[in-house]
Amino acid sequence: MNRPEFTIGMPVCEDFDGVYFTVEALRLYHRPLIDRCEILIIDDRPEGKQGKAVADYLGSVGNARYLANASPLGAAGAKNAVFEHAEAPYVLCMDCHVLLLPGALDALAKHFDADPETGDLLHGVLVYANHKDVATHMDRVWGGHMLGKWGFDGRGQDPTAEPFEIDMHGTGLMACRRDAWLGFHKAFRGWGGQAGPLHDKYRRAGHKVLCLPGLRWLHRFARPNGIPFKISYADIAWNYFVGRLENGDATDDVVKQFRQWLPQERLVTLLDEATKQMTKQQDPPKVSCLMLTYNRPPDGLWLVEEAVESFLRQDYPNKELIVLNDTPGQTLRFEHPDVHVHNEPERFKTIVQKHNAAAQRSTGDLLVVWDDDDIHLPWHLSSYVDLLGASGYCFPVGHWLVGKSQSVFSARPDTCSNHGIIRRELFDQIGGYREVSGYDHDLKKRAEAAAGVNRPVLPIGRSSFLYRWMVTRHVHVSLMSYEEIGRRPVAPMDIELHPHWNADYMTEAERWRRDPPPPLTLTALRKRWRWPEKRPDRAKNLQATMFSDDRAALLRNYLSGKTRVILELGSWMGESCRFFLDAAPEATVICVDTWLGGRLTHQGGEAIQRAIPVSYDTFLVNLWEKQQRVIVIRNSSLAGMGEVAACGVVPDLIYIDADHSYEGCLADLHTALRLFPKSQITGDDYHFSTVKRAVDEIGARNGWKIDHGKMAWALLRE
Repeated sequence: MNRPEFTIGMPVCEDFDGVYFTVEALRLYHRPLIDRCEILIIDDRPEGKQGKAVADYLGSVGNARYLANASPLGAAGAKNAVFEHAEAPYVLCMDCHVLLLPGALDALAKHFDADPETGDLLHGVLVYANHKDVATHMDRVWGGHMLGKWGFDGRGQDPTAEPFEIDMHGTGLMACRRDAWLGFHKAFRGWGGQAGPLHDKYRRAGHKVLCLPGLRWLHRFARPNGIPFKISYADIAWNYFVGRLENGDATDDVVKQFRQWLPQERLVTLLDEATKQMTKQQDPPKVSCLMLTYNRPPDGLWLVEEAVESFLRQDYPNKELIVLNDTPGQTLRFEHPDVHVHNEPERFKTIVQKHNAAAQRSTGDLLVVWDDDDIHLPWHLSSYVDLLGASGYCFPVGHWLVGKSQSVFSARPDTCSNHGIIRRELFDQIGGYREVSGYDHDLKKRAEAAAGVNRPVLPIGRSSFLYRWMVTRHVHVSLMSYEEIGRRPVAPMDIELHPHWNADYMTEAERWRRDPPPPLTLTALRKRWRWPEKRPDRAKNLQATMFSDDRAALLRNYLSGKTRVILELGSWMGESCRFFLDAAPEATVICVDTWLGGRLTHQGGEAIQRAIPVSYDTFLVNLWEKQQRVIVIRNSSLAGMGEVAACGVVPDLIYIDADHSYEGCLADLHTALRLFPKSQITGDDYHFSTVKRAVDEIGARNGWKIDHGKMAWALLRE
C-alpha cells in the first residue's frame, strides 16, 4: 500500500469481538476509501488470549498495524498513542466497538479535502440502536461520575448538512489532522474523565469543536460479560482535576460531585497531588546533551557546526550541550548560555572514559548522547522526554539512516545504541559506561535490566534522528578503532564555531516521509546479518536438499539470468535455496527462517523431530561454499520481511514456505504484497489444504489466477 491518506486508530483492551466486527464492517461497507486508509490497533493489554487473537487476526488484514503497549496506558494514553503512531496526515480515532454508517468515511474525507490545514476537532452524530434517534453533542451537566449528557441539535438531523460548533462530545469517536492533535494530558490515568477538558483545550488554542452530520456512528454500550478493566472513581476524579488545572479552570464542582463515592479527605489529597504534579511539570527536567568530538577541523568542522545547530533549534526549554573536545592543539570556541565547550589538553585513553567524563561535566537530570556528525530535528528532545515518561530509560526505535546519495528509514532496535535517553540517577546507579566491547549496547542492556524495557516504535512522520552513515570521508568510530583515529595527524588551530545547517533537513525529512527514498544496496543487509566465522562441525546432508521436479518446473518460469534478488521465507536445510542459486546464477538469495520448527515440523515423525535442533547448523553447512550469494536472517517471516524492507531491498521473487497454517500463510501473503507490491510471489505446498485456501483467497479477492503444479504455486498478477 502507498502512504495512507487516513489512519483509523482504535485502542483495545481485551475486546477481540469488538475489533473483529469493527474492522470487518470497515472493509465491507467503506470501499474504496478504506483501501487508502491504514487501520491501527493500540493494544493496552496484549499479554492475554484476546490480545494474541487480535494480533493474529490483523495479520490477515493487509492495511492493518498492531502495536502492543509494554505497560498499560489507560484510555487517554492509548488514544494519544493512536495519533503518535499514525502514519497518515488525517486521523480518525474511535473505540474498537464502533460501527460507521455507510458514507461516514466519505463525509470525513470531503471535509478534510475542503479544509486540509484545519486545526479543529471533529465529532460525528451518534446513532442509537433503534436507528432513529441520534445525539449530536453532550450537554455540560453531570450524570453520575461523568460530565456530559447526550443532547440533540436539529442541525445534525440531515447527514448532508454543514458542520456546526458544539460545546463537547464523547471521545468514543473523534478526528483531526494528525499534527493538530492537542492530546490528553500525560498525567491522565485509568479510564474516564476525558470529555470536557480536551474540548476546552482546543478552544483555548483558537480552534473549534465541530459536529460533522455526515460522520454517523453506532456504539456498542452493552457489555454482558462485564468490562475487562477496573473503573476507579479516584482515577476519574484525578483526570478531571488534571484537565481542569491544565486549562486553568475551577475544580469545585468535581469535588462536590465525587463526594458521593470518595471521602472529602481523599478528594482534597487527590487535588493537592494533581496541583503539585502540574506545578512541577511547569519546570521540566533539565536535559544534558553530551557531544564528544575529536579532530574534525578543518575539513569536518561543518559536521560539528551542524550538530550544534541541531541543539540550538530544539524546542525543549530546559537543556544544555556539553561539547567535549580532547584534540591536543585544537581549541573550539562558542559563546552561548546553554552550550559549554570543554577543551582538554590531552586525549582520553578510551572512548568509555570520554563518555563518562562528559556525563560528569553535565548538570542535567536526563542524559542524551549528541554525536558530532548527526542531525536531530527540533522536536527530538521534547519527544524523547515525553516518551521517557516516568521510566528510567527509553530507547525509541525508528530513525533515518542517511547515506551518501540516499536515505532509508530503519526500525531496527540494535543500531545507533547511543541514541536513547537515561535518567542521571539510573546512569550513576549502574555505573555509567563500562570498558567492554560494545560499550553502548552494554549500557542499554544494563539500563533495561534495571529500569525495564521501554522501546516505543516511532512511525516515519515522528522520527527526529538522522543518523549519518559513511556520508563523508571523515572517520567514524564504527569503522575505525579509537586508537587508529588517535594516530591521524592533527592540524593545530583555534576555531570559533559558527553553527548552521548546510541543508534544510526539515524539508528533507518531510520529503523522505512522503516519497520514500530509493533503496540501499544488499551490502547494508549483508553487514547486518553476517555468517558465523566458523563452519559448524557437522557433515552435509544434501539428501535433505533434493528439490522435486514438479517445483523446479514451475518456478523456472519465473527465474532468469536477470533475476537479482530472491527472498525465501522458510529455508529448513537449504533445498529451495540451492535450487534458486542454480536456476538464477546472478541472484542473491535472502533466507528467512527461525530454524526452530513450525507447526508442521513439530507434528512430524521421529526423524524430523531429531532434525529440528540441528537444522540451522545443517543449513549453514549445506550452503557454506555459497555464502557470498546467501544472506541469512534468523527471524520470523514477518519480521524478516520487515528487515528487508527497512533496508530498501526489493526482491524480484518471493518464495513462501514458512508457516503452513491458513492464518500464517495468509499473514505472509498479505505482508509480502504490502511491503513488496512489485515482487513476483510464489510458494510451496499448494497440496496442503490450508495453504491452498490462503493462496486461493488472495487470488479470488484480487481477481488473480493461480499458476500451480502439485506442490509449487505462483500468483499471476497483471
